[in-house]
Amino acid sequence: MQTRLKLSKNCLEAEGVLIPYDPAIITPPIAHAIKSGYFEAEEAGHIPHIVQPEDIVLDIGAGIGFISTLISRHARRVISVVANPALLPFMEKLHGLYGVNIAIRLNTVLGKTTGDSALVYEWGEFWMGCL
Repeated sequence: MQTRLKLSKNCLEAEGVLIPYDPAIITPPIAHAIKSGYFEAEEAGHIPHIVQPEDIVLDIGAGIGFISTLISRHARRVISVVANPALLPFMEKLHGLYGVNIAIRLNTVLGKTTGDSALVYEWGEFWMGCL
């Protein structure tokens, strides 16, 4: 499934969501995926058919907040969890642009252990990170 796409000034668009172009976050491979219509396309296509107005959705690995922005159109609440702290301001900006006021944004790592912090390593793209 491909997302609809058009390029706006300093933004890329997928599924009606304008994504601010910040080359520190939206690297060339990610921009290519957005421009090609494949960025999160399968997930985005399922949201209207799966998410119901009374749902509370946990978006683990929320990245830049694209999917949680789409989820917010259908759900009662979305909890967006991102491990990489560098992505949280971008997600907050994207949510702000779309008036996503039903989201809880968390910069945390989900796991069995507890602690104050964890190192997040990026392998070039935000979708290729690890702990």
